[in-house]
Amino acid sequence: MLNRFEGLYKSFSESVTLYWKPINGKSLFYAWGDIFAESMSRHFVHHKRKYQFSAYIAIVPLLIAILVLFEVHTSRMQAWYFSSVSMDLTFHMEDGPAATPLTSPSGPYDLRLGYAHLPQFITTLSDRGYLVKAQARVSDRMHELSEFGIYPIYRQKNQTGLTLLAVDGGTIYMNRFPHRVYESYSDIPPVLVQTLLFIENRTLLDSGNPYLNPAIEWNRLGKAAMDKALSKMGSPRPVPGGSTLATQLEKVRHSPEGITENVSHKGRQMLSASFRSYLDGEQTLESRKRIVLNYFNALPLAAIPGFGEVIGLGDGMWAWYGIGFEDYNRLLIAQADDLSEEEKAVRAEMFRRSLSLFIAQRRPSWFLATNEGRQQLNQLTDIYSKMLLREAIISPDLFQHEYQLSTDLRRVAPEQAGISFIGRKDANSVRTELLNLLQVNSFYDLDRFDLTVQTTFDKEVQQAVTQVLQQLHDPEFIRTTGFDGWRLISGDPEEINYAVVLYERTPRGNLLRVQTDNVNKPLNINDGTKLELGSTAKLRVLINYLEIINGLYETYAGATPPELRQIQVPRRDTITRWTLDYLADHTDATRRQLLEAALQRKYSASTSERFFTGGGMHTFGNFDGKHEGVMMTVAEAFHHSVNLPFIRLMRDIVYHYAVNMPGNPTDALDDQHDPRRLEYLSRFADMEGQQFMDQFYRKYKGKNGDELIREALKDRHTNPRRAAWIFRSIRPEASMEEFLTIRDIHTEPAVLDEIVAFNRATIETLNWQDRGYLARVHPLELWLVSYLYHNPGVTRADWVEASIDVRQEVYGWLFSHRSKRAQDNRIWQVIEKDAFAEIHRDWRRVGYPFPWLVPSYATAIGSSADRPGALAELVGIILNDGIRMSMNRIERLHFAEGTPYETILEREPAEGVRVLSSEVAAVVRDAMIDVVEQGTARRVDRTMKTSTGEVLTTGGKTGTGNNRIQVFGARGTLLDSRALNRTSTLVFFIGDRFFGTVTVYVGGREASGHGFTSSLPAQLLRYLAPELQPLFDSPTPYLWSEISH
Repeated sequence: MLNRFEGLYKSFSESVTLYWKPINGKSLFYAWGDIFAESMSRHFVHHKRKYQFSAYIAIVPLLIAILVLFEVHTSRMQAWYFSSVSMDLTFHMEDGPAATPLTSPSGPYDLRLGYAHLPQFITTLSDRGYLVKAQARVSDRMHELSEFGIYPIYRQKNQTGLTLLAVDGGTIYMNRFPHRVYESYSDIPPVLVQTLLFIENRTLLDSGNPYLNPAIEWNRLGKAAMDKALSKMGSPRPVPGGSTLATQLEKVRHSPEGITENVSHKGRQMLSASFRSYLDGEQTLESRKRIVLNYFNALPLAAIPGFGEVIGLGDGMWAWYGIGFEDYNRLLIAQADDLSEEEKAVRAEMFRRSLSLFIAQRRPSWFLATNEGRQQLNQLTDIYSKMLLREAIISPDLFQHEYQLSTDLRRVAPEQAGISFIGRKDANSVRTELLNLLQVNSFYDLDRFDLTVQTTFDKEVQQAVTQVLQQLHDPEFIRTTGFDGWRLISGDPEEINYAVVLYERTPRGNLLRVQTDNVNKPLNINDGTKLELGSTAKLRVLINYLEIINGLYETYAGATPPELRQIQVPRRDTITRWTLDYLADHTDATRRQLLEAALQRKYSASTSERFFTGGGMHTFGNFDGKHEGVMMTVAEAFHHSVNLPFIRLMRDIVYHYAVNMPGNPTDALDDQHDPRRLEYLSRFADMEGQQFMDQFYRKYKGKNGDELIREALKDRHTNPRRAAWIFRSIRPEASMEEFLTIRDIHTEPAVLDEIVAFNRATIETLNWQDRGYLARVHPLELWLVSYLYHNPGVTRADWVEASIDVRQEVYGWLFSHRSKRAQDNRIWQVIEKDAFAEIHRDWRRVGYPFPWLVPSYATAIGSSADRPGALAELVGIILNDGIRMSMNRIERLHFAEGTPYETILEREPAEGVRVLSSEVAAVVRDAMIDVVEQGTARRVDRTMKTSTGEVLTTGGKTGTGNNRIQVFGARGTLLDSRALNRTSTLVFFIGDRFFGTVTVYVGGREASGHGFTSSLPAQLLRYLAPELQPLFDSPTPYLWSEISH
């Protein structure tokens, strides 16, 4: 930097010599001194030498003044210096991360476009498996200026935003902000340019000075400096800004919060603006026009509800006035003679509103968002209108039409055109993923980043599938395509939602090719729901079962038959007993043979048995009555989706986990003297007590004081005796008068009953169990109301800790040795819950999406819920030989293209993690193929083909969830049945590359009007085969990197 300023000094000296031309061998400086001295010597000959020296001294300030004046008028020195430095302000892209990437300032522009966040983004993305493939390298001179405090000098973008590209480079989403911008200087109506320059920077486009530095307007700067000095001396006069448009641009874009805090900031802005103005060379007229263009597109105009931050005149006119950009510009560019009187009036109104925004940008939040500011803005607009008329910038006709019109600023931005969420399911899934990847809080911020993202979606196939899903609401389409068949669409088609997700397995991971549904909401059924997907849960149970068998093989495969027969197995663990017996009888059995044999184990499909699980006694049914009482293999039950064999298999799995937990806790069920019984009973009391108290807390939350007591008394048909016990349990210290006030009873006989009841309700010697009995209220509810009454503002954590002892006290009856059967039921509930926690851990390993399982055998038929996207991932593991690969929809992120911050990150292929043995994956894969070839998904068999006719092997698993609330009478009579939702799902794989799910869903009571089964998603996948065929024909792997290179 020092060298550069030394160059400036040298240049200055050289320029001075232009005015020191030799005269008789002497420079002009000395010649002028001689002339001056000679004239003086005519009167003072004997003092000639003295006067000659004085003349030399006197001429120096004069020459400096002349040079400064020349520079002020021409900017030649500045032009030379700033343009020569700007030639060195370069950047280029190279592979790999830069050793010293340029740091962005933290101005509004840099934050909005994401430049200031880029180091954080790179760190976060690196932690998520993305590598910097290329990054901008900037010149040493640019680094020097940046360290000196100069904002990075490059050609800035007036409009940019998030862009998402499909796998073939086609655009699937593009947001541009500001939304309405001028593309070139010539597009701006001249009257607006002249108006802006009159207000802000009158000499900016002076064509008579081609070298003008637009960062400095000397007379304005001098006046501002003088006013500032006077203010320091106590002058009350306001200090106007000395900023030109170029300097203001630097301020609103790059200064922190877009403001000038001190003189240092002002100097930084002016220097930055100067360097940027001379990027194209010494002559700046085109650069000055670009400054005008940029300023129009960068006006800071506060924020308005319904739109957010408003930047630029185009967005400002629309957001604050509701004026369309094209009509607005057409009228302001048009000649007045070509307009009708009505158009002239509209033109004048538009001009006035533009003028108001030029003025408002000085204090946008004040002028645009406050009532007092809006009134002042109207007055200032009138003042400037007169000045513009006086300067002949606007015509008398225009002035006459616009003067004293009201600006009528809006309070809320105009409503934008409705957006169809259906056509943006792919884009929204990527945007949601980006929020997570970049740790950004909102789509509002994300959409403004200067970022292009390469996704894995196939745009053409995505659109084709989406179109089919939309057509499924059309009754004529349903009829002509056969979707109105048996167990397909029978109710109102508008009520049915469809979702499809399709991945491709590649060496780089599983790439999302299609993700769509026909729900016109931001909801993503595939990734954003928790649905009971029926018998698709049997796939998870089958894998869990085979993994148990696989683990036993690894443990006992080397043992001899006598050793295997001598192993003591707990009586409830039938899975281990069968495995050991099989290995003893088949000494040469391979792992694969053992797993296939496990699928041939038989279970009953009888529905007559009652099962104690999930805290109660349950019965289960099969979908098809023809299976009643049949003994069938696990494989057959899987192919035909029969429930009861899987309920019984789930029971065996739970028993296996239970007996293999440390110490085999099921022994406590058999031995009444086992000390662990008390431990389990205590856990049960604590667990169920909290469940009850959570229900009570929801009832009383938000209430205080007497509100709590009235709520406790409400809807109980309380007589005086019960009311007294409730009241005194909550407020033992209260008086009779307070009790009567709460009861609000005034007739004499009734009052006497209340008094008697109050006096008899003596609680001092009673525990909470007794109080609850006398009040006919659950004792934990009584305790909780009392605690909330005396401790307002407490949290759940507070009352949970405070009620530890009372929860045990209330369940004191359970600890009696006379209640063994009741104890065993409670102990089993705790053991069962622990067993399901172990099962859940293994399910999570293969992608189960939720933090717990419902501790019930009904989990085998879907009661624990699932997510279509998670089921797809499970099939991806099966298809990939038991290895869990990453699920990807974003391949590449390109930040800040064409800027010195430019950075490209690409996802680095990660090694998968083996979560299933190869043999388990192979056996499950074959079982899924059988479901398609001979089971519940037969509609799909031999329908997936390439364009050459090659049939792709297809496997799947179906499931239907008919989820209802049913109310039964005391003798088991069904009193009420209300639909919650209905789902049908097919999870599938196609060939050795593609896998996914098709889901059909109806929510709410409308579900009762539909009878579709898993035949419907199977039929839909069959119908989609032609739309998916381009993917089947595509080369493998179908990756962006191959296309781009």
